[in-house]
Amino acid sequence: MSFNATGGLILFTAHALFTVVGLLILKTSVSELDKFSIEGFASIITLKFLLGLFLYVVAFLLSLVILHEFPLRVSVSIMMPLSLITANILGCVYLNEDISVQSIAGLVLILTGIFFIYMESN
Repeated sequence: MSFNATGGLILFTAHALFTVVGLLILKTSVSELDKFSIEGFASIITLKFLLGLFLYVVAFLLSLVILHEFPLRVSVSIMMPLSLITANILGCVYLNEDISVQSIAGLVLILTGIFFIYMESN
């Protein structure tokens, strides 16, 4: 299987979304505990928790495909920062986390770097 520029873009974007949405769901599941303990862990194994875990596993499988299709330097240089950008956006939108102007400027610079790395690989 070989990916053109559009296919690779879709693959990297899907990886970021599955990773961050899975983690967002897992975070909200764990946040429902009064305190984190091994005994309390059994109480968070709900359908919501399992959905988050499933999405995170799908992201892991997508990362294997990405690692197979792209050089490691390209894969990691795009997967991790794209997930960081996605986490900042979804954290702000769905968890009401604050984001500063400095953070936005940093994310724009990261996105610019991802663009150059991806374009070089194609």
